[in-house]
Order: sequence, then C-alpha cells, then structure tokens
Amino acid sequence: MQATTMTAAKPVSLRKSKPFLILLASALFLNIGNKVYEIVLPLIMYEITHHSSVAMTTMRTAELLPNLLFAVFIGVFVIGFAFSIYVTSVYTFRHEQTPAHLMGRISGITGCLFRLGMPLTMYVSGWMMLWWGTSSIFISAVVWNVILLLLFVKTSAWKLP
Repeated sequence: MQATTMTAAKPVSLRKSKPFLILLASALFLNIGNKVYEIVLPLIMYEITHHSSVAMTTMRTAELLPNLLFAVFIGVFVIGFAFSIYVTSVYTFRHEQTPAHLMGRISGITGCLFRLGMPLTMYVSGWMMLWWGTSSIFISAVVWNVILLLLFVKTSAWKLP
C-alpha cells in the first residue's frame, strides 16, 4: 500500500486570482444590466400603454412590493451575518498579531476605544444630519472607507497573499 502525501496549495492573492476576477466582472455586468432594466422597463411600459401613467405606476408597485416586504428581514440577516464575520476577523487578526504577554493590554485598549468610539460617532453623526442632511453620513462613510483603503494599501498587510 502506497501512502499519498498532500501538499498545501500556495495561496493566491485575490487580485491575481482568475476565478475571482471572472466573478467580479460578471457581477459588474449583472449590476449594469439590472440598472438598465430598472430605467428602461418603466419607459417601455409607458410607451406600450399609450402614455398611461396609472399602468406604469401599477407595474412599478407590483415589481417593488416584494422587495419592500422582504428587504427588512433579509437586510437584518445580511447585516448580522456580515457584522459577525467582521468582528471575528478583527479579533482573530488582533490575537494573531499580538504577543502573548501583551494580549490583556491590547484587548483592554482596543475594547475601550471601540466602546468610547460608538457613542461619540452617534453624537457626531446626529449633528452632521442636523446640519448637512442625511446624505452627509453616507458621503462621510465613503470618504472614510476610501481613506482607510488607501492607508491599508500602503501597509505590508496589502502584500500578503
């Protein structure tokens, strides 16, 4: 009987992974097609019904009603799932990178920063919405995420496979 040996596959960066790039490109085309559909379908309905705004409104309502009914439940599930993955990743990374003799200090400091940061960001976001409107929250979230991405690209963690 001959023993088989298994070797671990060398990790490939997502930016260089052909299956991932194909998946990313197909998702991009799918989203573009979906947006074209959302814009053109009401216009086609408007033209077919000889400019009947009632028929167009009924069609759009029938199309959006299931999304509105199920979006709340699906959204809560997806947000909870994504948050659990995020929290697990953050704590795992912190535990992998922290020496054993500093684990208590680092856990205490980061936990304190997370807990202090939450009320502060709620307070600041409330004032931002009051002064500049709701869209300022989403725009600032995009700006912060881009800044963090650019900082991440400059670190050595970006070069990990």
